[in-house]
Order: sequence, then structure tokens, then C-alpha cells
Amino acid sequence: MRRFGWITIAAITCSCSSAPAPVPVSGSAAQMERLAGSWAGEYSSLATGRYGNIRFTLAAGSDTAHGDVVMVPRNARASQQQGNDRVVASPANPATIRIAFVRAAGDSVIGQLEPYLDPDCACTLETSFHGRLSGDHIEGSYGSRNVQTGERAFGTWKVKRQRDAGSR
Repeated sequence: MRRFGWITIAAITCSCSSAPAPVPVSGSAAQMERLAGSWAGEYSSLATGRYGNIRFTLAAGSDTAHGDVVMVPRNARASQQQGNDRVVASPANPATIRIAFVRAAGDSVIGQLEPYLDPDCACTLETSFHGRLSGDHIEGSYGSRNVQTGERAFGTWKVKRQRDAGSR
């Protein structure tokens, strides 16, 4: 079970989808305003060796965001293949995981990813996350559970609000 899942935060780079599906976000008007903006970051797990990126955008005044998590499989190191007497790198394909929902309460952010197929065990994982908002940063932890075996794995994540080139 690996991976992160998360969220509102979720945010980042892409080898991912071009138009993430809407993510429901709940909280008071003040809490939603604190989360408004574009967030980008990463997650990792020492226990599983998993890592990836997070991307999340919430427009001011909206209760729906867009975001996803890009998971890099543990075996993503470029593999070598012999082809016509030369070595060719063959990178593994990362997987995009959709954020199911995000909830804000005080300085806490919690959420869940949609269930996804783990490429290492070919099993379904469920991942939830929580974090603490402090200014333009959110940091937290996540846990993934193998639906078939109940086995759990944990990791950490962090995102930062992205500033426009023209803003201060």
C-alpha cells in the first residue's frame, strides 16, 4: 500500500492528466479562502519506497477544486534494454490517482484518494491523508490500506501555494 494520497493539496507535476476531474472541498467560507490557490508538492514513504507529486487548485469562492496525485512505481528506475547493439532507457509509467474529497477544519486538512490499483501487488489500495495548514504550506501524513489483506503503509506529504510570476 503505498502512496499517498492526498489532496487539496495535491498538486503537482505532470506526467498526468490534462484536466483533472472536480474534487469536492468542504469547510467554512474562511477556511475555503485559506485554501484558495494553486498548490504543488510531493509525497514519499520510507517504508514502501514510493514517491510522487501532488497538484491541487481551488478557485476563490468555489467549493470544487481540481487536483490529483502522480504515483511513481517503485520499479520506475529506467531499465536497460539491448537493441541493435546499444542500450536504450525505458522509463516506467507513473500512475495518476484522483483525489476523491478534501475537508478543511481550522488549520487541518483531511481527505481521501479514490481507490486505485497498486502496480506492485496488483491489489486495490485506499488512501487517506491529513495535514496542517500554515500560511502557504501544508504538511502532513497519509496512510494506505490494502483492501484485500488489510495491510497498511504510511508516509508523509507536503505542498506549497504557488505564486504567480506577477505577484509578490
